[in-house]
Amino acid sequence: MLPVGMLSGLLGGSISISGPPIILFLSNQNVDKHTFRGNLAAYFFILNLLTVPVYYWNGLLTKEVWNYSLTFLPTLLIGVFVGNLLSHKIKDDHFNNYGVTFFVSGMK
Repeated sequence: MLPVGMLSGLLGGSISISGPPIILFLSNQNVDKHTFRGNLAAYFFILNLLTVPVYYWNGLLTKEVWNYSLTFLPTLLIGVFVGNLLSHKIKDDHFNNYGVTFFVSGMK
């Protein structure tokens, strides 16, 4: 777990993409989709609690950043709502078999 956390932290700090190591790690643990989603939600919540103040301290949260964030917020909320509704319709075996494949192929 330590190398995964370290890699996630390095990617998050350098290019703001901390998710891939955690997603690949959790998918290798063969957890059910609800545990998987819950772990990701908790991880990103804690990560953002730490990251946002650091970004603010370093002057990265400019007016332009806040404007973009507020612009994207309504569609983000709609996407989260629809995603939560649809997640219950995805069978566990499809989630485990195709979710990571889709994720990894999107990284190429």
